[in-house]
Amino acid sequence: MSRSFRLFPFLIILLFATSSVRAAPFQQENAAIFLPAVFTDWPGKWIGPEGGTIVTLAYDPTNTNIVYAGSWGAGVYKSDDGGQSWTTINTGLDNLLIQSLAVNPGNPEIIYAGTYKSKLYKSINGGQSWFQSSNGIQEEAIVYSIVVDPWDTDNVYISTRGSSNNGAPPWNGVIYRSINNGATWVPSLKDVGGAAAQDWAYSLAIHANRPRIVCAATHEHGPYCSQDEGLTWKAQTTGITDLSGRAILIDSTNTDPFTLYFGVWHGAGLFKSIDSGKTWSVANKNLNGAKVYTLAFNQKQPATLFLGTFSVGIYKSLNAAKEWSSSGLPSKGIFALADSPADPATLLAGVMGDGIYKSMDGGQNWLLSNTNLFSMSISSILQMPGNPARIFASTLGNGVYLTENRGKTWQALNSGLPDAYVHQILVSPYSPDTLFALTDTAGLYSMNLNTLSGWTPVATGIPDQSLADRSLHQSTITPSLPDGVNLPPSDLNTVPLTGLAFSPAASQTAYLATAGAGVYRSQNGGQTWSTAGLSGKFILSLAPSPLSSLTVAATVSGSSQIQVTQNGGDSWTAQALPVNAVNTLVYPPSTNTGLLAGTDKGVWRQKSDLSWECLGLSYENILAVAQSASNPSLMMAGSDHGFFYSLDGGLSWVNGPAELVPYPVVVISENATSPGRVLLGTRAHGIFIFSAMPLTY
Repeated sequence: MSRSFRLFPFLIILLFATSSVRAAPFQQENAAIFLPAVFTDWPGKWIGPEGGTIVTLAYDPTNTNIVYAGSWGAGVYKSDDGGQSWTTINTGLDNLLIQSLAVNPGNPEIIYAGTYKSKLYKSINGGQSWFQSSNGIQEEAIVYSIVVDPWDTDNVYISTRGSSNNGAPPWNGVIYRSINNGATWVPSLKDVGGAAAQDWAYSLAIHANRPRIVCAATHEHGPYCSQDEGLTWKAQTTGITDLSGRAILIDSTNTDPFTLYFGVWHGAGLFKSIDSGKTWSVANKNLNGAKVYTLAFNQKQPATLFLGTFSVGIYKSLNAAKEWSSSGLPSKGIFALADSPADPATLLAGVMGDGIYKSMDGGQNWLLSNTNLFSMSISSILQMPGNPARIFASTLGNGVYLTENRGKTWQALNSGLPDAYVHQILVSPYSPDTLFALTDTAGLYSMNLNTLSGWTPVATGIPDQSLADRSLHQSTITPSLPDGVNLPPSDLNTVPLTGLAFSPAASQTAYLATAGAGVYRSQNGGQTWSTAGLSGKFILSLAPSPLSSLTVAATVSGSSQIQVTQNGGDSWTAQALPVNAVNTLVYPPSTNTGLLAGTDKGVWRQKSDLSWECLGLSYENILAVAQSASNPSLMMAGSDHGFFYSLDGGLSWVNGPAELVPYPVVVISENATSPGRVLLGTRAHGIFIFSAMPLTY
């Protein structure tokens, strides 16, 4: 790849260097000035993999080429070509966990976006910018569903849940109504199930031809309906044997009575009412116990329904839910379905992990429609020495990917891998043709790099699920799991494996970090394992010393201390830092500098007397830290708010690309053949490639 360069005049470099450090309270660092300097013309770019978890979809009802997609961690995307390609539209969004979307049918420039715990955002310019529209909504509200009255578009309803006492009722569930286009909100329905429950609604529906009628699918108390624009509500559950509501749909073809559909979570599938919700009957023939997540149909063909399930794909009915048949994506979790208002045969599906699929033949065939849709959560990146075009990446929810052309195209490498939540991949220095993968539920796997023939389980001695710390390990995969979707404990075969590190001093010696069972050690290249201390602890990071195979540093979740062993794990001693949490540890490539720590109060380095000094970024929660192997003066850090780098060994820090600011950077991988060229793995937005080091002379 050719590289061009541009010489910056003195003044421009001075302005760049002095303005690129983010202002923050109590910040002490000043940016260094390097003169003269030559910067590459290439500012960096996203390279994928494409896909991720899409939770909600919404068509512009007046222009079906325009579609909006809400992702779980990468914000809102917009398509101008019917869902073929996508661009992010996040200006003004302070929370990128999107739970719901709705387009105003009277003015499609007005869009609403419901978030996870940051209430409601609104755009009045087709998503170019967003602002809070939450006056009157409870704090920390999750906005599950949004519906706009098609006859009076100032009239809007949202279903929410507030803080819920650490996951137990009362849930603080409230349905709100706005009569002024979202400017202010007042409660319309609350205390479902009584004050001790305060249940919430996952889904709302409005009758297109009788807009005073609004219905809700509540979490544990079945369907509720209002006949008077939300002034009063009534539970309508006669005949329903499973009240775990997830989706509700109104067939507006008839006005009185009208037909309702109610999808449930616990396995009963679907219920149907043909008398406006007064009575219900089961409508789940051939659904086989599927957990329903979403429902969709086109008012032009009301007898044709589509049903999205949690794990067995899409079902279709051609006879108003009398019977169902599989309609594609049979092993996928379907979080969103949207039918084109103009063409009943065209549908989009938002999928757990895979992004968006599109069908143009009524669900018979589905193709990925993910161009420029980057919403994957990266957990590790591996660049192959001597072949910089070959890159492996592990993800939380999508398994392992490989590109042979620097990210132009990717292929999934998941054959034989039973768990798509992979916390790390790395090559064994003891066996350089072996690639290891650490899974969340299934243990340790390996693959031959020469054949790429599939994954096989390896190792004995890894602890089972009984030692897993479920309360903490769930948080490590949250970016890929929307609210209400949890991995059940029965899915765990082994304790989650959160990190693997081989000793630089002895290639057969490796240390394994677990979520709840402490540290394990192998002395035969990872084939067998035995306990190495810190029993019962959730280990976030391991850093073996380059000088001794018996010396290892470890971080424990939620702790301000670093644990150190000098005898291979037989005993550990604690070293305290003046921070609240230590997130990650790494020994720099150069043995002349000390251990580096990424903390909730910046980057720290251990000095020769074993004391610690802060190298800067004290106002940032540092999730990844690295020092260049070829230039020790280049240091890098990923935080909750993007990427930073230092060209003077940590004395001063410079903001990285603005494109990264909305996204937590959790992985830093330097290209061994191009110093300063780094791949940055983000939480929920894929990989960004960037040159962190300008050439100086």
